Amino acid sequence: MTNLNGKQKIAYLLLQLDTNISSKILKHFNKQEIEEIVFHISNIKKVNTIHLNNVIKEYFTIFNKICSEKNTIDVKIFNMLKKTIGIDDTNLLLNKIKSKKNYSNIQENTINELTPKNINLILENENIEIIATILINLKTKLASEVLSTIKNEEQQADIILYIASYTSIPESSKPIFTQLIRELFHNKTLNLNKRGGTKRAANILQTINSEKKEIIIKNMRKKNTVLTINIINKIFLFENIIDIKDVHINKLLKLIPIKTLSIALYNSEMSVRNKFLKNLSDNSAKEMKNYFNEKKSLSLTQIKNAQEKILHYLKKII
Repeated sequence: MTNLNGKQKIAYLLLQLDTNISSKILKHFNKQEIEEIVFHISNIKKVNTIHLNNVIKEYFTIFNKICSEKNTIDVKIFNMLKKTIGIDDTNLLLNKIKSKKNYSNIQENTINELTPKNINLILENENIEIIATILINLKTKLASEVLSTIKNEEQQADIILYIASYTSIPESSKPIFTQLIRELFHNKTLNLNKRGGTKRAANILQTINSEKKEIIIKNMRKKNTVLTINIINKIFLFENIIDIKDVHINKLLKLIPIKTLSIALYNSEMSVRNKFLKNLSDNSAKEMKNYFNEKKSLSLTQIKNAQEKILHYLKKII
């Protein structure tokens, strides 16, 4: 066995490896350890083959011991299960456990497992294109939370508009972008198969709280009115009216006749009805309730047309 210490042994091994591999290995050490290893490398004027062979032999001895211990444990588990549940069920169970381990490892190594705050800290100095592309491929809720943590309101609007006008990463560019993600997020990965577009932009924007959403939409209108309207059209569904501020509901009520509103709400959930009822005068609320109690025979087309009319006015108000 050599008289070299651990850092000296590492220095000998790193000299035999490719530069890229050596640099990846060094990333696993702290700053002080790296300084010591580099110091020892710089002191190796000529590789001592005896030292090198001894270091490699020691490495393989340790490696084989670890593998042997792991194999022994695996054999014990297999024999124990075989006696308990039989060979067929044992194989099924072990394969299931193996699949779960593999899936767990994949999950733990994705950007989707990071917090919105951490993702934002990593991306805060990146350009709009990179931020938007990453948000497209994150889980929708996480993408919304990351967007919400961005303090620059102009940038938030730019990101949503970029997502809306984006399709997908060309296959030829995926390796480059994958490498960029690994470098930014310390070897974490991200599935790059999601597409952008107005629907994706709307989905991300939809789960943001109403106040922040309105600010983003206001800034988006200044930059690209047509694209903003296309996004809004995909955000506003009639059942989502419960998330609209009362101040906007009050403006809407001045434009819509009670009968039209009653038709639109005819088959709606009580939560949606109450959103309007609480903003109506006593007389108007009574008129609407009477309309519901009459149990008129309305077609789905009539109800849908009334709802679309309300959404049309609402989009203009917000």
